[in-house]
Amino acid sequence: MTKVARALRFASVGSFENLRLDKVELPSLKSGEAYIRVKASGINLSDVVNVLGWLPFTTTPRTPGRDFAGIVEAVADSNHQEWVGKEVWGTGGEVGFTSDGAHASLIKVGIDALSEKPKNLSFAQAASVGLPWLCAHLAVHTLAQVKEEDNVLIIGARGAIGSAALQLCSQIKARNIFGTYSKSPPEATSHIPIDLSINPSPARLLSDLGFRNKLTVVIDAYGSDTLLNDVMDILSPEGRGRIVVMAVHNKDGHASLNLRKFYAKSLTLLGLSSSRMNPTEGARMLDTLRPHFENGTFKLEKEVTEVPFDSVERIVQAYQETLERSNQSKLVFTMPNVAE
Repeated sequence: MTKVARALRFASVGSFENLRLDKVELPSLKSGEAYIRVKASGINLSDVVNVLGWLPFTTTPRTPGRDFAGIVEAVADSNHQEWVGKEVWGTGGEVGFTSDGAHASLIKVGIDALSEKPKNLSFAQAASVGLPWLCAHLAVHTLAQVKEEDNVLIIGARGAIGSAALQLCSQIKARNIFGTYSKSPPEATSHIPIDLSINPSPARLLSDLGFRNKLTVVIDAYGSDTLLNDVMDILSPEGRGRIVVMAVHNKDGHASLNLRKFYAKSLTLLGLSSSRMNPTEGARMLDTLRPHFENGTFKLEKEVTEVPFDSVERIVQAYQETLERSNQSKLVFTMPNVAE
């Protein structure tokens, strides 16, 4: 039996004017699949630039959105009936780019991609976790492979990805963790010993503190080639310095790096593509996070703002604020509490 969902759709990329709220018929479940009644869906910058056509691999027509939290409404197989009614969260893969995503009231996912959400997080809070923590996990564990002996700098430490990376580095007990952010918070983040936000050159400040050539890892969660060029001055030489990048602000993807500084120290540049972790792998990553959120080890450092999923105008405003980074909170769509 088919189901009908209310979904955000775009038939072509290039402008928010292409966005529509439409009723979409979902195909019947196949073996190993489930329907999720979406309660909340996170808005990520990648969702926004996806609609604007900045990403070359997007196919249309498409429903955007990568992160969700909701309730399992139905499953295809009788041996998976225990999932029905459970509260779940999810993320990962090329969902929203080459297959329809989670900015919809109902979605179809694989059983293997199901993960029970933390009991102490609301649906909106849970929907804010997926992609930021997936990126942080890839940056810290897979790419930079942060260890206890590392001195780490997070660029964009107050953002959703940066604050997650800080907590993961803190869990590892990295030797020193520093963070830069565009606006100094009212209270110091517990995971950052030194506030570098008000200093135009974090490299100069860290050098004055005795960290010249001792910084081993830089995770750029913001996309600033200016700061990357600055901190290369203090990164460890002889192949020990690692830089993880995952964002660039220019539509054409171009950024400027001082290659002389880069090769002189034998630095390593690591590119992070969030789509390398598919939805099943994303679910297993979320499984490892759940107990840490439930026992309070991991926290949502970024405030969550709920955006009703009820009009194209309100949706476009949320997309625009995400693109411009004009809202300091994490925006999450919340779905009307009605069946289609």
